[in-house]
Amino acid sequence: MVVDSGRRPLDRRDGTPADEGRVASPQGTDSGRARSLMNRIPRSHSLALLAGLAVAALTAACGTGSGHGGGGPPSKPTAFIPSPANGQVSLTWAANPPGEVVQSYNLYWGPKSPVGVGYTPNLVTTSTNSAVVSGLTNETTYYFVVTAVNGAGESVRSNETSAVPLHSSAKAIGAGFTHSCAILSDGVMVCWGESATCELGNDCKQFFRSALELDHSNFPVRVDESTPAVEVVAGQQYTCALLSDGTIDCWGAGPSGMGRTVRLLRCQCPESTTRS
Repeated sequence: MVVDSGRRPLDRRDGTPADEGRVASPQGTDSGRARSLMNRIPRSHSLALLAGLAVAALTAACGTGSGHGGGGPPSKPTAFIPSPANGQVSLTWAANPPGEVVQSYNLYWGPKSPVGVGYTPNLVTTSTNSAVVSGLTNETTYYFVVTAVNGAGESVRSNETSAVPLHSSAKAIGAGFTHSCAILSDGVMVCWGESATCELGNDCKQFFRSALELDHSNFPVRVDESTPAVEVVAGQQYTCALLSDGTIDCWGAGPSGMGRTVRLLRCQCPESTTRS
């Protein structure tokens, strides 16, 4: 910095007065003090400071994340658990994380999986992390998903779960090699597990099919039998039940040594023989 004859500070590069081109402002005002401060800060640092202030302002106005006090929808619900009963299914799921804005939950359900694909699902809206779906048909599988909702929108769907409502509790159980069966208190019989040889007894049309076509079921399915059952026995690939009228019904594949007294050789559906 140099000084001319009039004692005005000059710029070293071109000799012009250092304050030329600047707009004077009263140093006693807030705006004047701010301009004075900015003039002392290197230009690169000033731009970084302004950028940081802009980001902070946008963050405060719009928020960040999925519903965490900001502008996004909530995260998807987790820990989705069904509890089936007579003609109904109770469902619970974990509440969304603290600080995440959730106004309500949408529970979608229907008789096919995936829920809502190819059909319009049923909808239950609740303000809590639980719901009860009633008026269901027993021994029928139903599928459920849930979403969280706030003012910014709806979350993605939870993992799908399913449940089978039943008439009542079981009074007899038979466990086989890869399947099991139970007799409910009203005499209705249900089975679940693998069904390579139609051992579940539920409308099995083809015997010893390929692995891609098996009628396996992770949930109880009703056996095609109208007479109430009293006792049930499940073997490696067969099932036999004693009915209330004294008839023995068997279905599945009859292994060696079972004999033919109950006609248990590869029958495709429950076949009967009168108990002697």
